[in-house]
Parts: sequence; structure tokens; C-alpha cells
Amino acid sequence: MSTISNMAAAYVPSDCTVLNVIEWLPRDDTLPGFVVLTFLGFFVIGAILALLVVRCAAREVEEHNQRKRAEKQKKKAKAKTKEHIVLVHIEKQEDTKRSTTFFTQNKISPLPATEEDGFIQDDAGSKATSDTSLRSDAHIAEEETASTETEEYGFSIIEILTKTSSEQMEVELQGQDLKSVIEMEDNLLKQKGETFVHIWRMILDVLFNNGRISEIYRRESIAKLEQAVEDIHRNNELEHEKESKRLRSEIEDPSQLEEALESLHSSYSKKIVSEFTELQNSAANDLKEKSQLSEEEANAIIMKVQSNLAASEKFFVEEQTRQSMVLQEKLLRRQALVQLRDQMNDQETEAIENLPKKHREAFDKLCQDNQNLESQRDEILSEYEQDLARLQENHEHNVLAQQNKLALKLKQKREERIQLLALRQQQEKEEHYKKTCQQVSEGEMDLEAFVQEQTNLKKKHTMEREDEEGQADKTEAEELERLRQHLEEEREKKIQSYEENIVKKMATMAQLSNEDVQQFMEEHRKDMAVYNDKLEETKSQQRSQLKERIEARKAKLERERAQHKNEQTQLITQQEEVIDQVLKMQVGLTEEARKQVMAEHEQNLMNLNNHLQITRLRQQKRLEERLAQRKAKLAEMKKSQEEELSRNDPDKQESLAKEQNKAYEEEIKKLENEHDKALEDLRRRLALETEEALKEQDKKLGEILGKHQVGVARRDEIIRRQNETIKAIEEKMVDKITKEGTFAENTTEKILKQHQRQIIKLETKINEAKQAQERNMYQKLEAKRLKKEKALSAEMNDKAEQQKKKGVRSATRVMMNSLAQTQLKHKLEELRREMEMELSKQKEELNRIMEEKLMEELQLHEKNFITQLASISHMNEEEIAKICKEAVTESGGDQQTSKKISKDLRKRIRNTKQDAVV
Repeated sequence: MSTISNMAAAYVPSDCTVLNVIEWLPRDDTLPGFVVLTFLGFFVIGAILALLVVRCAAREVEEHNQRKRAEKQKKKAKAKTKEHIVLVHIEKQEDTKRSTTFFTQNKISPLPATEEDGFIQDDAGSKATSDTSLRSDAHIAEEETASTETEEYGFSIIEILTKTSSEQMEVELQGQDLKSVIEMEDNLLKQKGETFVHIWRMILDVLFNNGRISEIYRRESIAKLEQAVEDIHRNNELEHEKESKRLRSEIEDPSQLEEALESLHSSYSKKIVSEFTELQNSAANDLKEKSQLSEEEANAIIMKVQSNLAASEKFFVEEQTRQSMVLQEKLLRRQALVQLRDQMNDQETEAIENLPKKHREAFDKLCQDNQNLESQRDEILSEYEQDLARLQENHEHNVLAQQNKLALKLKQKREERIQLLALRQQQEKEEHYKKTCQQVSEGEMDLEAFVQEQTNLKKKHTMEREDEEGQADKTEAEELERLRQHLEEEREKKIQSYEENIVKKMATMAQLSNEDVQQFMEEHRKDMAVYNDKLEETKSQQRSQLKERIEARKAKLERERAQHKNEQTQLITQQEEVIDQVLKMQVGLTEEARKQVMAEHEQNLMNLNNHLQITRLRQQKRLEERLAQRKAKLAEMKKSQEEELSRNDPDKQESLAKEQNKAYEEEIKKLENEHDKALEDLRRRLALETEEALKEQDKKLGEILGKHQVGVARRDEIIRRQNETIKAIEEKMVDKITKEGTFAENTTEKILKQHQRQIIKLETKINEAKQAQERNMYQKLEAKRLKKEKALSAEMNDKAEQQKKKGVRSATRVMMNSLAQTQLKHKLEELRREMEMELSKQKEELNRIMEEKLMEELQLHEKNFITQLASISHMNEEEIAKICKEAVTESGGDQQTSKKISKDLRKRIRNTKQDAVV
């Protein structure tokens, strides 16, 4: 209250003389408002404090989450690394897509049709185009995901070397080898499909840039080809998987199942190649029927495509041979590592087992002077053996644990390195494709160089992948060896501690002096050093023997390669001789058609060679895997028998062990004999398959020739109809001019006679050229015949002279000379028949060529004559079109021929008028 009074006094005016102090009391009606204000004040303060508390708690939660995320990132370093790589790769892909103007590697979808393209699609066609676009876009995303997430990382050698027995290592080794062969086959098939699309894409892009095809046709054709290639791979893969599951569920016998699966695999490989051939024919037919190119242009383009496909097929044959050699060398290297590891394991086990024996020999010297030590010696050695057994068991468990940990680490490293390589190669591939496409577009590179560049890049990437996997194998083997050495050094230290302990115990029990103890231990060390030296010498000898076996395998592999290469060369040479003989008998084929037949046949031959080669390799690998599995199963049975044997009577163990070892060796020998028999059966099956494939190849050759003969007949029929139509047009024009009296009758007759004289002159010229070429041809063949006869006679004389120099008796020489004369007559007669056949064939070919040339010249002359008549008679274009239509109808031609001839004549008349004006 005093405070209020003081405050009131402070506000009293200076002129006041009396101040009444009144005590302040709150009014009853203001108390609720005061309470509300007080509550609001406390509420605001509480809200502020609550916000501060929530903020602090949120900060702590965030920090806790950050710590958890950091720990999770450390645990998932591999995933984070891959994610970062993929993101960078996608960004680069987006940059590449944005910078690409016309050429791109991504699939393109067909554009909707417009009236400007010459036709309008209906609703169903538009829907199909839209579906194709969506399907193409989805496939792009699927491919990009597959390239980054489902990349194959190769097969790790650490998976092989960490197996617990040599038989299991061999099973894993052969299994990986077979998978590598199948992976190689699949990759090459996919590369073939990719190359097929690239070649057609380049052709269509060049045609579009030159204005020969429309944008709608280009886009639809490329989208159709890409979708077809994708469907071939996907559908066959799904069907193969479905059929494999059915066989596995129906066939119980393992050998029969394996044969059925191999036959299935081979049939689907052939089916894929066959469907690619059908797709190639379909693309060629589409180009002829839908591109609005002339037949000559379309055939020339198809010929270019086929020649490039044949060249690429040759590359794939060579690349498959090279990759097969690389896989064989890789297998040899891995087998050497496996055998070396197996030897080291055996030597380690033997050394551990021999340690108690070596100590017993040393302790026996002490027991010679004191028989009472024998029981104590046995007790010490028994304890030592138990310690060694526990140490070895712990060592093996530790080795397995450390190996598994190291294996996981090394496999992750391998995956990361190969994935980085794959992403780098993908970027290089896209950039290289864009660059080469641009060069083709600008005319700086032809299609052959483009195909060569693409195949070279594929080979480079494959070799980089092989080098990376080889380096990974080397690194993994070295890391595993370092781990084993480290663990063995730790075990050796413990063994030395055990040895020093038992030696001291034995010396104490023998009551030796310090000097005698030191001498005994020194002698024991020397004995152990000698034993270790012998052990190292044995290891060195075994390594040398292993090296010799590996060199022998390499030499055998080289012989098999040479033999296989010789077989391939013979097969190709035989087929080339067949096609040469067949083409010599064909009459009517143009040079372009012959080249096209050769290109198609060469491509089919390469496909056949490729299929036979990969089939032989794959089936051989299956046999090797089966042998390894059977040996591993037999080894497991032997191990079980040994464990059961150890529980039997000790006196019978040695004899039973000998019997089991003998039985095991006999079983192994039996397995190897069965394997050799299976290899021989495989060779016979492949020989039969090769024979059947060659018959099929001959059938395909007949189909190719039949197709081209039909084309020749069709072309001759078109030329004949055109000539009949042109003659009909000429007759109608002459009749029209004569009826209308455009010229005087003698003038018309004069023009016709001049025309006939020119035709006779042209025929005479062609006949003279034909006769000159026949004389030239006969002279060349006669010179060729005389040269061969001279060579045969010289060869016979040389043989007779050599026999004379060797001192062959007169009677024998006369008989051999007579035989040589008979052989020479047969060869000369065969040569004569061959020359007559070749002369007949060349005459027929010359007659065909000159007949075609005469027809073309006459056709050109008739067109010029009709143009002359139309020009001097002042016919308009409607009259010419009407005459052409009537003539085509009377001669049995089609509307397309009428339009083509009418268009050609109108063009010639315009050119004639322009030349007259000039």
C-alpha cells in the first residue's frame, strides 16, 4: 500500500495544498478479466517453453537419425557406391540424349501416319502404333535398368578355392566353365541381333537422308525390327525355360535328363538363328514392297545388307573361336591353382600327421638307456597328439571362417570393378555409336567401315572384360594365399610351443643335465630341419610334375585347336567348291544375283559353322562337369566309408582300408573309361549332326537359287511385256497419225523405213559384238586348256625322270610309265569335258547377256521413236496417256506398267521440246 501512496504522491500537482490519499481497491466486476489475462499470460509462456522443448527434442531425434543413417551407409557402402555410379551414368545418358539431334541408339517409335506420307491409318492402325510406342518406351527403361542392376559379374575363383576338397573344387570349376560357355553363346547371339538392327538402321537412315523413303516408313521399319529382335530372344528364352522345367519334372534319370536338356538347348539355338534368317527375308520383302523404291534399288540395298551381315557373321565365328581359346586357357590356369591348392592341403595334412612320428623317433633314443621312460613317452606323445588334433581342428574352423569373410569381401570388389567397367563401356559404346552414325550420315564412312568399327569395339570390350576377370582371379588367389600363410604361421608358432614343451617334459623325466638338454634339443631341431628340407624338396618335385602336366595339357589343347581349325577349313573349302560347281551350272543369273547367292550362302555357312563349334564345346563341357560330379560323389562315399572304418576293429582297419582304396581306384578308372567312351560318342554324334547340317545347307542353297531363278524369270517376263507394250504403243501411234493425216503417206512410210533400217543396224551391231566376244572367249579357253595339258605332261615327265634317277629297274619303270600314260589320258579327257562344259556354260551366259542387251537397246530405240512421232505430230499428254492405257490393256499388262511407260514418254517429250527450244 505504501508503494501505491508513493506513486500517487509523485503525480500530485505542485499547486495543490491538500492531498487526500485514497486506498485503491479492485472492483468486483474487474476480477474475471484479471484472471483471464493472467491465464493467457501463463499460457503464452507455457507454449513458448513447450516449443523450445519440442525443438530440442526434434533436434536430438534428427541427430539420432543422422547417426543411424551414417551407420547404415557404412554397412551398405557397396549399395551406395552402385547407386552413385548409376546416377552418374543416367545423368550422362540424359546429356547424351539431349545432345543427340538425329542419330541415337535408343529405340524409336513409329510416327502416326499423315496424309503427307501418302496414306492414312485407321483407328486400329493408330492404336497399334501407339501400343508399339508404349512398348518401345517401356523396353528402353527396362534395358537401362537391366544394364545397371542385373549386370553379370563373372564367376569368382574364390568360390572354387574355398571348397573343402579337391573333388568339390573340380565340380565348381567345371560348373563355372560350362556357365561361361553358355554365357558366351548368349552374348554372341544378342550381339548378332544388335548388329542386325544397326545395319538395317544405317541403311534406312541413309535412304531417309537422301529422300528415298519417308519418315513414317523409316521409323516404323526400325521399330518393327527392334521389337522383332527383342521378341526372338525373349520368346525363345521363355519357351526354353518352360520346356526345361517340363523335362526336369518328367525325366528322373540324370544322364537322360542331361541329354534331353542339351538337345533342347541346341534346338533353341538353331531356332534363334533360323528366326533371324526369316526376319532378314521379311525385312528385305518389306523394303521391296513398301518403300516405293525401284526393284533394282531394293535389290542393291539388300545385297549390301547381306554382304555386311556375312562379314559380321565371319567376325562372330572368329570371335567365338578366340573366346573359346581364352576360356580354355582360363580353365588351365584355374586347374593349376586348384591342383596346387590340393597338393598343399595334402602336404599340410601329411606333415601334421608325421609330427608325432618324428618326435617318437627322437624320444626313442632317450628310452634306450631308460626303459622306465617308455610309458611316460607314450603319455607325453598321446597328449601331444591330442593337442595337435585340437589345434588342427581349430585351425580348420578358423580358416573356413576367415576364407568366407575374405570371399565375401573379394566378390564385392570384383562386382564393383566389373560393374564400373560395364558402365564405362556402355558410355563408350553410346558415344562411339553416335559418332560413327554421324560419320555415315555425312558420308565420311561407308556401311562396311561402320560394321567393322562396331565389331572392333565389341571385341575390345570383351577383351577388357576378360583382362579384368583375369586380374580379379590373380588378386583373389594372392589374397587367399596370404591369408592361409598368415594362419599357418600362427599355427606353426603354437606347434613350436607344443614341441618345446614336450621336449622339456621328456628331458626332465629323463633327468638330463642342462647341457644334455640343450644338446638333445639342438639335435632334435636339426632332425626337424632335415625333415622340413625333405618336405620342401618333395613339394618342389610335385610342383615341377604339376607344371609338366599343365604343359602337356597345353600341348594337347594346341593339337586339338589345330585339328579343329583344319576341320573348319576343310568344311569351308568343301562348301566353297560346292557353291562354285552349282553356280557354274546356273544359267540366267546376273552377276549381281550370283554375288547375292554367294553372300547368302556364306552367311548360312558361317551360322552353321558357329552352331557346330559352340555345340561341340558346350557338350564337351557338360561331359567334364558330369565326370567331376560323379568323382565328387564317389569321394564322399569313400570318406563315409573311412569314417565307418575308423569305428571298426583296429587290427582289421589296415586290410579293409587297402580293399576300399583298391575299389575306389577301380571306380575312378571305370568313370574315366566311361568318360572317354562318352567323348567318342559325342564325336560320332557331332559328325552325324554335321552331315545333317550340310544336307540342310544344300537344301537352303537350292531354295536360294530357286528364289533367284524365279526372280530372273520374273525380270525376263517384265522385259517381254514392256517390249510388247511399247510395240503396241508404236503401232497405235502410227495408226493414229495415218488416220488423221498428220503427214503425207510417203512421209509416214519414209519414217517407218528409216526406223526399220536403224533396228536392223542395231541388231547387226549386237550380233557382231557377240561373235567377237565368242571368239575371244574360245581363244581364252583354248589357251587355258593348252596350259593345263602342258602342266600335266610336264608333271608326268618329272615323275618319270625322278624314277630314272632313283635307279628303278627297267621293267618296273616301263610299267609305271604305262600307268602314268593311262592316268594322263584320263586327266586330259576329264580336262576336255570340263572345258567343253565351261565353254557351253559361257556361251549360254553370253547369249543371255547379249539378248538382254539387245532387248534393252531395242526398247530404248522404240521409246525414242515413239517420242519422235509424238513430238512431230504435236500429241498432248492426255492423248499419249490414252494410247498407253489402250496398248497396255491389249498386251495384257497391268496398270502400274501403263503409268510407268506413260510417265517415261511424257518426260522424254518434254526433254525433246526443251532441247529444241535451246
